[in-house]
Amino acid sequence: MSYTINVNSVQAEIIIDKYQEYSLPHTNNYTLFRAKYKGATLTLYKTHTLLIQGGKAFVLYNEVCDLLQITPKLKEKKEKDFEPQINLSIIGTDEVGTGDFFGPIVVAGAYVDKTKILDVMKLGIRDSKTIKDDKIHKLANELIKLVDYHIVSLDNLKYNYLVSAGKYNMNKIKALL
Repeated sequence: MSYTINVNSVQAEIIIDKYQEYSLPHTNNYTLFRAKYKGATLTLYKTHTLLIQGGKAFVLYNEVCDLLQITPKLKEKKEKDFEPQINLSIIGTDEVGTGDFFGPIVVAGAYVDKTKILDVMKLGIRDSKTIKDDKIHKLANELIKLVDYHIVSLDNLKYNYLVSAGKYNMNKIKALL
């Protein structure tokens, strides 16, 4: 899959500065800049059209959108590609605090109704490890309007009590939360 972004001169300079160390030789007279990065190739044309293609193009596309502080846009074709896969609602959980000495164990669960999945995808939601913290805070404010969620916290005293009783270990406690 390939992705295109129309950029202005300032954005073009930002891209060139960011990916300069990964640059490739130009292949034609229409190319302003080329680079290979994280399994994808980005080509910036003199018309200020940025083309991102390759196996990891979507990851790089989202990274460039973050860099330029623009909202990723899924093409109509891309949305149709997702339709067979988004015919079901999705539920998921994640926890934090299970490897720390201090602080509670916190488990968050979210339910995304199948009618809201494309709306969530249009926000640019993806693995949080690939999104900057300030962007996560902005996305969170939009996301909580679209999904049902619940957060549970277990403090250290309660955790220690459950473990010392001998009936629970970390995995059972996380499952119960």
